[in-house]
Amino acid sequence: HVCGLSDVGRFKTQAVRDAILQHNPRATVTCYETDVTQDTELLYEAVRDCDVVVVATDTELSRNLINEACLDLGAVAVYGGAYERAFAGEVVRVVPDSGGCYACVRQRTASMIRSLSSQQSFDYTDDEEFQAEPGLGLDVAFIALLQAKVALMTLLRGTDSSVGDIDAQMIIWTNTARPEDGKLFAEPMARYFVSVSKSPDCPACGEITESDPDAPAP
Repeated sequence: HVCGLSDVGRFKTQAVRDAILQHNPRATVTCYETDVTQDTELLYEAVRDCDVVVVATDTELSRNLINEACLDLGAVAVYGGAYERAFAGEVVRVVPDSGGCYACVRQRTASMIRSLSSQQSFDYTDDEEFQAEPGLGLDVAFIALLQAKVALMTLLRGTDSSVGDIDAQMIIWTNTARPEDGKLFAEPMARYFVSVSKSPDCPACGEITESDPDAPAP
């Protein structure tokens, strides 16, 4: 994490805000200390005026709700996440009406990626049974930097910037080789570009809707 020991006990939102302001004092940072899965109205408010939504939450529920909000509002989203102990990770860029959404990615890569960290909810202040899943900070940083670079590429699309862009929708980065998890992870320090097409039966962006008489029951 970019923040240090002096930030222990603080809201991460405020710690990251201060880190941003250390680099750019003229930046405007608005913080919301809330659970977006419990306040979708605020989620939509936060997403509505965004050029790019950088998604760094750590539960699939929150990511899927953000995915739906971004699709509804036509917002571009860049998701970043580490797999188990950050041995590898992924960056996913979702541009509405261009390829698959985040839910499509999860559907189509489920059999290919088996090492996603278990998604659990904890009260970090009171839960004495919380089991940490540490990863090497450098390994986490590789994935975070890739996410930041893809977000910057997205913001600069259509300009004469030298930053450039990529055609792929998804980057899979391997820090440490774990061939037992599949061919993608056979070599350390490797990256793969992946494109994901829209899934017709995707619950978020597919053609099946609740009003469709042929749609399966939930």
